[in-house]
Amino acid sequence: MTNTTFPTTQEGEWIWKKNFLSSTDRYMLAHKIFPLDAVATEANLWVSAHSVYQLYINGKLIGFGPGYYGKGVSFADLYDVSCYLQPGSNVIAAVIYHYSQPEEYETKPCGFWLQLEIDNKIKLCSDKSWLVQEGISYQNHRPRCTPDSYLCENVNMLLYPAGWTEELNESSLSHSEWENPTLTTPAWIFGASLEKSPYITNQCDLNGEFKPIFHGKIKAQDAYSFWTPGEKPCDLPGVYAACTYIHMKNPGQVSARFICDDNFRLYCNHNIAASTIENETNHIQVHEALLPMQKGWNCLQVIQDVRENSMGFAISFPGIKPESLKLYSKPDEKSTICWLISGPLKMPLADATPSINFQKLNCCSFAPAPEKVADPISWLMASALEEIDSPVPEALATGEFIMMKLDQLRIGFPELSFLGEEGDIVDIVIGNRLNEDGFPVISDCSRCTLTIILRAGANDYTKFIPCGCTYMQIIARKAKNKIKIQNCSFIETTRPQKSESQFSCSDETLNIIWEVGREVMRRGVNQTNRMIHCTPDSIYMLDAYGLASNMIYVFGDYHYSELLFRQFARAQFENGNIPALGATGDSHTQINHMSFFPLWLTYHYRTSGNEKLLYEMLPNLELAEQFFASLVDEKLGMIADVDKKFKKIVGEINDNIENLSNCSTDVNALYCRFLLSASEIYKITNYPDKAKLCMRTANNIIRKLHENCWIASEKVFCDSYSPDDQELCCNSFTNMLTLFSGVKPPEEYLDYLDYFFTDEPPFSLYEEQTESRYFNFLFAHTMFALCQKDWTLSYLKHYWADLVDYDAKAWRKSADDPNLAGITMSHGNMICPNIFLVREAAGIRSAEPGFSTVYFNPPISSLKWANLSLQTINGKILLKWQLEEDGSLDVTINANFPMKVLPELSGEIMGKTTFRISENITLLDPGTPHKE
Repeated sequence: MTNTTFPTTQEGEWIWKKNFLSSTDRYMLAHKIFPLDAVATEANLWVSAHSVYQLYINGKLIGFGPGYYGKGVSFADLYDVSCYLQPGSNVIAAVIYHYSQPEEYETKPCGFWLQLEIDNKIKLCSDKSWLVQEGISYQNHRPRCTPDSYLCENVNMLLYPAGWTEELNESSLSHSEWENPTLTTPAWIFGASLEKSPYITNQCDLNGEFKPIFHGKIKAQDAYSFWTPGEKPCDLPGVYAACTYIHMKNPGQVSARFICDDNFRLYCNHNIAASTIENETNHIQVHEALLPMQKGWNCLQVIQDVRENSMGFAISFPGIKPESLKLYSKPDEKSTICWLISGPLKMPLADATPSINFQKLNCCSFAPAPEKVADPISWLMASALEEIDSPVPEALATGEFIMMKLDQLRIGFPELSFLGEEGDIVDIVIGNRLNEDGFPVISDCSRCTLTIILRAGANDYTKFIPCGCTYMQIIARKAKNKIKIQNCSFIETTRPQKSESQFSCSDETLNIIWEVGREVMRRGVNQTNRMIHCTPDSIYMLDAYGLASNMIYVFGDYHYSELLFRQFARAQFENGNIPALGATGDSHTQINHMSFFPLWLTYHYRTSGNEKLLYEMLPNLELAEQFFASLVDEKLGMIADVDKKFKKIVGEINDNIENLSNCSTDVNALYCRFLLSASEIYKITNYPDKAKLCMRTANNIIRKLHENCWIASEKVFCDSYSPDDQELCCNSFTNMLTLFSGVKPPEEYLDYLDYFFTDEPPFSLYEEQTESRYFNFLFAHTMFALCQKDWTLSYLKHYWADLVDYDAKAWRKSADDPNLAGITMSHGNMICPNIFLVREAAGIRSAEPGFSTVYFNPPISSLKWANLSLQTINGKILLKWQLEEDGSLDVTINANFPMKVLPELSGEIMGKTTFRISENITLLDPGTPHKE
């Protein structure tokens, strides 16, 4: 499958509807029935979409994609569907979602593209013969998942075609809602071209059972109100004004929580109380406001730039009971309890003032009611959970809920089935942990909710966009009688892995760290595979290197490492700059991350032996080298003021540094690391002159750093140097980077450890400077290279054990933060220590490319035994060692390919060691010279 080439003939057309072109948030359903005479021996299905698709064959969920997004070109995912097809009639169905920013312009066509090849012949492709339907069941006002990203799901089952993904009778679909595409674009048109997705397509499997853990009722706790757009005439995007009145018995400041996905201004008595314009933010996090209330009547005004299908806004008043505060349309307690709404207005939000006379405007009234809530999270934040101590029921009445839990954090699609009455409403809240109020959450700035408006009878629905899920709360917001839960399962989406390494040792904490790291990696590659156009996530190079290097040791997955590396090489600009990989196509400089380009390349070579890739990447390396050289200030002899040279720099590695102005020690140290690694590549590829030039340049930078940034009295490096600024600050991260990069001589590592660390937990004297995963990945790399095995294993164990979330099998953001690290390839979220458990705890690491020769150095002062099954590029290695009570060491090493083993053991230990080796193993004398 991975070697299948993209078809040279592309008969498939992009299909869409013309009336969708002006929309920024649009769903479409696509359906095609086709016959097969016999079971296909080979059936390759190529699929793409702009923005995303969810694919079904004969009613079974096959996949979600596209797996990769590129600016200016679309990528097609490849599925082997031979096992899903059947003799006779077959149906392919897809949900397609397009999301874009209003100001965004793309040459790529919107919509869906598909081509099915059976036994190397085109059997089916997307064209005008397909049936499509506007996804009006999805087109409801709803909240956004994260700032400026796609919207959550709100599905009206009254409008959702039942059984459409497996309907084999086309005549039943041919009523007014289904029609042929009104817009088709051939793949050869400019901007419509396709390429094969570089990623292996994820697979979807029913994997994970939701178990109820408790149930209860939702009780109103705080006064709460909201406005949901959509009621005519307020059903178009634009600037709207909302007004209501509150009567207060006493003057004073009243706390309020305001939630809005759009830009807005909130006024109280003509005083601005909250705004995204003045603060230049547009976050979905709660905007805390203090409302200056006067005795008597008070006026609240909201002016909001409403985007398509916006949730509107919600406001709650913590500590004020719902019955104690009412919002009136006029300053009169006999008036209607509602908001007055006017819009769209000619007035732009940026020029808005509260001097709006609603009596002179065409206004409509909006009376908040539970069934009109667009954002379930804002409603729940004003509510309280009341847990009921009784068996979990099978059906829910209005206001009741059930909390469900998976065995761990998984990525995929909840598959749900409810039995209810027409107009019943179910809210689904998904999260990776429970917050202090008992609700599932992902983080403070993200939501994952699903609202389903039921039809009478059975309602089957599978979530459209995959999500990370450990907890799921099912809430009956509205039930005429009771809503019965008939099914609650989970379809997990994963990247197929051919093999998996196994590790265990005498320290159970290290075993747990291995297990959690392995699951984090599974989710990490899953996230890379499902990067979608409508999210702002980016991939930073150090994150990619950290995950890819671990994937080699844990899954024997060299393809993933090479694939990601090639993506960065492909993204390289003409000036040599290699930006972060952005799902939205945006490109931003990642100056410090870029320094790891040659280090990653040498690491991949050492583990895979792929010399061809080294030569292939030489032009990229030379261009990157020239880019860094262009940043060097001729007078200072170092890289200086990089923050002034680029519009935006992303992915700062060291959070202890506020900016990269002046001559940053971090930037110049990592430049040295770049040069030293580049020199090694040039040596391997027989370019000695280039290797020497890199070494000379690195030595010049090292000399300048010592002249300008070395604080001799403290034996540390300061953060940066400026001729005009004599204030010297230093931090642990920066000084670790000088060791990591070869700026600080290796023999002086004790000076660094004595200044910043102790021998006992928590080890770090400045924990706020060493808490990031970036630091700990590079720190372990450095300390193990300096042969500090036992202390570093203790440090590694302490740091990573404190991050473990045992319920989710995931890392928390920090030891003191209950939020889980995001499932993103940034901020070190996917970095794991498993590579060090193989190399240092099991004690085996590659000495020559491709593991043809390995070092063996077990930590017998820290562990009693370790077992390892390691998949390499050439085959599998089996290792088992145990320290006996008499001090002797028993070692068993097997491999299914020829391999040499070089023990790194003292003469005394070697004399007490028994090696049991297979016929493929050659045991070398410990004195044999090798260079790692």
